[in-house]
Amino acid sequence: MFQQLDSHIKQWIVNSVMGVAIALLVLGFFTGEKQDGQPPPAETEVNRQQENKEAISHDSKAEPETIEQYYADDYGDMGEIPPTPVNESEQPPPLEEFFSKEEIAESKAVAEKFITDFYPYDGKDPLQNIRNSKSTVSRDLYELLMESPERPTSMTVERELVSLETIEPFAPAAEVMTWNAKVNGVVTDAEGVKRAETDLYKLKLEKVEGEYKVVDFLVNYLE
Repeated sequence: MFQQLDSHIKQWIVNSVMGVAIALLVLGFFTGEKQDGQPPPAETEVNRQQENKEAISHDSKAEPETIEQYYADDYGDMGEIPPTPVNESEQPPPLEEFFSKEEIAESKAVAEKFITDFYPYDGKDPLQNIRNSKSTVSRDLYELLMESPERPTSMTVERELVSLETIEPFAPAAEVMTWNAKVNGVVTDAEGVKRAETDLYKLKLEKVEGEYKVVDFLVNYLE
C-alpha cells in the first residue's frame, strides 16, 4: 500500500517519522541529563540521615565515659581503694629504745660539731678542716684523713657551710650509733664562680674513752 502512495506523500511520511524519532531522542537525552543533576530522592536522604544517627548513637554507647569503665573488663571494679592501715608494730624502733636520752643528745652534738668543723674547705690549706675536726673523730679516722686529704679541683677550691640538719636514722641498731645529716653549702670553683650545693652525710659514732667520736662517715652514699 505504501508503494501505491504518491511520491510527495511518501516523502512527507518519511520526513514526519524521522522528525518524531529525532524529537524523541532529544527529549530522552535532556531528561537523562536532568535526572543526573538532581539530588537524591527525599526518601533516600532520610534513610541516610537515619543511618548516620544510628552510627553516632552506636559509637557513643560503645565509648566508655570514664577510665574506670574502660578498664572494667580487665581489672574489674576500680572504685576508691581504702587506705592501707599502718601496723605500728612493724615500724622500726626509735633511738630511745636502744640508747638513753643523754647518749642521743651527746652523740648528736658531736655529729653536728664534726660537720661544722669538717665541711668548710680551703683549697690553699687542704688539711685545715681535718685539724679543726680532730676533737670529734677517733684517732684512727684522724690519721686516715690526714694521709688522704681532699685535694682542690677545678670544680671545688673553697666550700662554706650554710645550714645543717641532723636526721635520726630510719632503722637504728643497738650495736652502733648513727646519724644522718643534710648539709647545705656554697662552693667556689677555680674561676671564682659560686654555686649552691647539698650533701648528705652518714656518720657512725662510737664511745672512745667514755666520749662519743666519729669513727667513720660517708658522703652522698645511697643505700
